[in-house]
Amino acid sequence: MRLRPLVVAVVTAAIPVVACGSGSTTENAFVPATSLASRLGYTCAQLTDATVRCWGMVPGLREADYRSKPTPVAGLYGVAGVAAGSYHACALVTGGTVRCWGSNAFGRLGDGTTTDHNDPTPVPELSGVAEITAGEHHTCARLTDGTVRCWGYNGDGELGDGTTTNRPTPTPVPGLSDVAEVAAGTFHTCARLTDGTVRCWGMNSDGELGDGSTTGRPTPVVVSGLSDVAEITAGGSYTCARLNDGTARCWGANRVGELGDGGLTGLSGVAKIAAGASHTCARLTDGTVRCWGFNLSGQLGDGTTTSPLPPTPVPGLSNVTELSAGLAHTCALLVDGTVQCWGSNRWGALGDGTTTQRLTPAPVTWC
Repeated sequence: MRLRPLVVAVVTAAIPVVACGSGSTTENAFVPATSLASRLGYTCAQLTDATVRCWGMVPGLREADYRSKPTPVAGLYGVAGVAAGSYHACALVTGGTVRCWGSNAFGRLGDGTTTDHNDPTPVPELSGVAEITAGEHHTCARLTDGTVRCWGYNGDGELGDGTTTNRPTPTPVPGLSDVAEVAAGTFHTCARLTDGTVRCWGMNSDGELGDGSTTGRPTPVVVSGLSDVAEITAGGSYTCARLNDGTARCWGANRVGELGDGGLTGLSGVAKIAAGASHTCARLTDGTVRCWGFNLSGQLGDGTTTSPLPPTPVPGLSNVTELSAGLAHTCALLVDGTVQCWGSNRWGALGDGTTTQRLTPAPVTWC
């Protein structure tokens, strides 16, 4: 999915690096994380040294080559943000440019071709980027001037340019300005404006655009009856918003309780929210986490596989600053820069060096 960028200069001062024992290198030493992005069966972490490490079925790898521990993305430095798509990933580089890697079907890497790239590849003629987000087959960037550019697959209008034509290069979303945040779901995209309202576009078969219909929209439409929004997150076929009063609202598909059912009515103190394919998690102001929705793989972290569930505490987890959610796993960033993950561990998605499913949070193993 998407993370808003934490602008970090290339670090030249001392960084907390913890060696892993004799013979260890900087590649497998612990460096604190600053943000997370998850999708399908992998997660990427932006680190305090402005590099990125990923684990699981990382884009650009064959299935047999998954990574069960954090692995550096070669040649990527000065990173200010990272976004995880289903089959590709992108990094916002300090200075406002973007590099993407992985599958380039439909032009989702934005370089004007459909040639796959295992290494981070610049997105040409794109600058002044403040934030990036990635969906199933598309990518979007919010620029510092408050406008949005999108590229990749457009069969459901998720690029917002009024057509259903795939675009291998960044394309403006017409009529959209004053954007404060952008979030890509599987086949839809949403933008939060500076006035606290939300616009969405793309697939709408489950009502994920929030306009009161199930009609797909190739251009942005207003989410009905929603204001004072502080944060948005787009999941598989649904969308959620955190309001300035610390409550949350969700709309769209609700086949397995991903909207929280009536449980969101009693949920307060929400400080962050993250949507996966069919489950959602929220960090509260006290640093604890509540999750709801599909739980077949233990992605809600409550020690069970009971599903669906209303907002449920994740036991033993505290001091959380960020969350990210994938297909069937969830990860949390703690205040000390460590990461804990839970749920499906297929392809090493939890980063603990195994492929063992975890029903409760387990530390990511850096060594």
